[in-house]
Amino acid sequence: RQPNREEQKKPSHSERVLDISFKLACQCLHVDHTSALYEAITTALPWFDSEPLAGLHLVHVAGSQNGWQRPEEPDELLYLSKRTRLTIRVPHSRVEEAKTLIGQKLDVAGNTMEIGKATEKPVLVSDILFSRHVIARDDDDENEFLNSVAAELKQLGVRFRKLLPGKQLNLRGPEGLVRTRSLMVADIDLVDSLKLQEEGLGEGRAYGCGLFIHHKGIKAANPNDAQ
Repeated sequence: RQPNREEQKKPSHSERVLDISFKLACQCLHVDHTSALYEAITTALPWFDSEPLAGLHLVHVAGSQNGWQRPEEPDELLYLSKRTRLTIRVPHSRVEEAKTLIGQKLDVAGNTMEIGKATEKPVLVSDILFSRHVIARDDDDENEFLNSVAAELKQLGVRFRKLLPGKQLNLRGPEGLVRTRSLMVADIDLVDSLKLQEEGLGEGRAYGCGLFIHHKGIKAANPNDAQ
C-alpha cells in the first residue's frame, strides 16, 4: 500500500535532536551520580549546560533480578556491565562537538569513565513516553504534581490522554537535593511526542531531569515497571 499524502507528512524521527550513545570502560559509579556526571560532562563539553536542546541521560542499571539486589543508597556502588552506555541528547548541529568526548577519561566522583566509540540514534515518534526523573516541588503530592505537569504540557501544546506518575526519588543535583518523580505520558499525539522529546519537561535536562524516552516494553498500566 502506498502511503497517502497525510501519512507522508508525518515525521518518523526528530530533525532537531538525536541521542549519542558512547561505549564505556567504567567499573562502577555511585547509585546517585547525578551531580558528579553532570560536572564531568560540562567540564569536557563547556557548551553543554547552556545548550537548550542538550540533555544527559543518567547511567541506568536494570533493577533487581535473578537473585541480585540493586543497591538503593546514594553512596553505594553500581557495577557496570560492558553493555552499559553513556547517552547524551544533542541538537544535530552539536554532534561533532559532542563526539570530542571519544577517548577522554572522565573523573566521576573518583570513578574513571573512559569514553569509547559513539553511535548516533535517532529520536523516534512514540505514543508512550517515559521520564525517569521529572522535577517536582518539595510540597507537591501526587495530584499536585500531575496538575503541574498537565499545565506544562498544555503550555507546550502537547496533546495526550494519560499521565501516570511513578517512583519518587531525590537526586543530588549540582545545586543540592532535587525531588523528582518518574512519569509516563501515554496516548500522546505522535507529532507532539517528538516535541516533548526535543523540549523536555521542566528544568534539569543537563543533569538527567525532564528527558523522555520510549520503550516498546513499557506497559502504560504500570509506570513502575520501567524502574
